[in-house]
Amino acid sequence: MSIAAHQGELDVHLLGWIKDLLDDLLGLSDWAVVALTGAVILIIPLGLILLYFSQRRRGSYDRAGDES
Repeated sequence: MSIAAHQGELDVHLLGWIKDLLDDLLGLSDWAVVALTGAVILIIPLGLILLYFSQRRRGSYDRAGDES
């Protein structure tokens, strides 16, 4: 069974319920949600890149290959 073969119909009532619930819980405007989502999309890869370069600068990857 493949996920790509799934062709379920869009449940408009469920999406509306989820949107209303999030609006009630968070109290954010539509543009604030867009900005927050965009920030998360940008922060995750930037954080991974910074982590990679900080580990590389410390030499952790070079020493790992020498232990074998």
